[in-house]
Amino acid sequence: MKTYAKDSTAEAVVLYDFADYSYTFQDNIPVVAYNFHKRIKILKKSGLERGTMTIPFRFESSMERQELVRNIKGMTYNLENGTVQITELTSKSIFEEKTSNNTREMKIIFPQVKEGSVIDLSYSIESPLWYFLRNWSFQQDIPVAWSGIKATIPGYFDFKLTYFGYHPFAIKEVKEGKSVFITRVTPLGEEIKDPYLAYHFAMKDLPALRPDDFMTTVEDYRSSIDFELARTVFPTTGERVYSVTYKDLTKTLLEESNYGVAIRKFGKTAKKIAAEITAKAASKDSMAIIGAAYDYIRNTVNWNGENRIVVTAKLDQIYEKKQGTSTEINLILVAVLNELGYDSNPVLLSTRAHGKVLTEIALIDRFNYSVAHIMVNGKDFLLDASDRYVKMNMLPKRCLNERGWLVSKNPKWVSLAPNGRKQSTIELVFDIAEDQQLKGYFTETFYGYGSSERKAEIDEEGSEKYIEKLKAQFTQFENPSFSLKESESGDARLHCKTTINEAYSIAGDRIFMQPLLWKAQSKNPFMQSERRYPVDFGYGIQETIMARYTIPQNYTVESLPTYMNIYLPNNKGKYLFMIKAENGVIELTSQLLIAKSVFSSDEYFELKELFTKMMAKQGEQIVLKKK
Repeated sequence: MKTYAKDSTAEAVVLYDFADYSYTFQDNIPVVAYNFHKRIKILKKSGLERGTMTIPFRFESSMERQELVRNIKGMTYNLENGTVQITELTSKSIFEEKTSNNTREMKIIFPQVKEGSVIDLSYSIESPLWYFLRNWSFQQDIPVAWSGIKATIPGYFDFKLTYFGYHPFAIKEVKEGKSVFITRVTPLGEEIKDPYLAYHFAMKDLPALRPDDFMTTVEDYRSSIDFELARTVFPTTGERVYSVTYKDLTKTLLEESNYGVAIRKFGKTAKKIAAEITAKAASKDSMAIIGAAYDYIRNTVNWNGENRIVVTAKLDQIYEKKQGTSTEINLILVAVLNELGYDSNPVLLSTRAHGKVLTEIALIDRFNYSVAHIMVNGKDFLLDASDRYVKMNMLPKRCLNERGWLVSKNPKWVSLAPNGRKQSTIELVFDIAEDQQLKGYFTETFYGYGSSERKAEIDEEGSEKYIEKLKAQFTQFENPSFSLKESESGDARLHCKTTINEAYSIAGDRIFMQPLLWKAQSKNPFMQSERRYPVDFGYGIQETIMARYTIPQNYTVESLPTYMNIYLPNNKGKYLFMIKAENGVIELTSQLLIAKSVFSSDEYFELKELFTKMMAKQGEQIVLKKK
């Protein structure tokens, strides 16, 4: 095989990936036995790095938590002059490396790997972590021809299996049986056999899973199986429940010294902050007070860029240091709002890059962030003081991930849907000169998420560097005069007076000009023939471009692009283009509206068609003819 028929661009393909999970009992103590076997075909030079594999495992000083990697066997197959040459893996190519205090990995470097090689690896892991089963991923970042898992689980263990992904199973079997696990006999001396469940799952012809435009994290879409221990029922010790409900999780966090208790212990300092905010407040209106507290905390305590669930130190120390994690900053805000007389509580969430949470199973590891919650006129009001740019009741894009869990005496799921859109309005005002130049200015104003993201970008670069970056980007601009000023409502605004060189083309006595200049959509992000995953913009999008061109006195308008107004079904989006010419002036409006933040895979073709037609329209030319 020189290329993989189902993906000719693939640098390598997983031919076979299989795992077998089973339990053994040593002196009636359970041990998990894992057996793995993987085979990969290298197709291109860029795939040669696949010739190095790693085996992660748990390694601690206590043998009760130490995994053992055994029976590593590997071979490289090459076809030389019609004969298969086999090079076996030796111990010299296997290295053990420390990856953290509690984890290590075996690094395996296969010999004689080249284009066309097939590499084959098998190994086993003996794990005393009987309460934990490794999750299994069918899908990888290269195509997978076949992937399967068998798991034989004694009836002593009740695991919940959660399936992720969008691909069907080639095999999905669950069989019951009985066998001897823990040695026991009946009064008649017969061995007691206990029940077990034997799972067998497999998938085939899986495409490569890679980050795509408008996705959260690829892990949300990877075809995989997660195992979560719900309870155990041992013959000697009886039943023990491990599955945690969200009610249990809430109770634990409220009583946790590094979460709920931390908020209460910050009360004394929070009271002083609240008194200061009240004293300086220009208005006693509730929204003004809440806004003042929000601005005070986010402008006082800097986010260190870290996301964690529990606090790393006392909140008094965090406040004094003026720097903390997202959770620490927002728990401080919760405490201050409570001292101001409002019922505020934290909301647990998982950021978009961290993955979606499971509503059926309460897993604390699925969360990595906290924001502040307060009820305003009977509605949920969410605040994230770790972000200095979003407005009141707007969460930054990283937090827009379906739902969060309110940690309070009355816990519930809270929607994390965006409260606003990413908006921009661009005004282009230029005179068309005869020497392929446009002379004038443009103003770009950003609203909602557009404003907060642009402000963050400018602050990160610094105004001067940001402007220098713009000058380097727009090489056709002659002596541009950029200025950054906020609008009357505090939104980000960019203004530039300039001359644009080579702004249009001339053929004989005609001028041909693209009406939206550099603001035309240059690339269609939806070029796939199909998409299995949702298109997740995070928020709605609205971009409005208004242009006014004054044509030379010795030219007249020969033709203009035609009017267009197309809609997605059920008002999910639209594109409007209208243009007119009067008294030597051309005026046009172009507006793209994406009303939904998430589109299903079934709606993908609609989006693709909208962008295709929009780009075709934006590519039509204004044609001027010399009088």
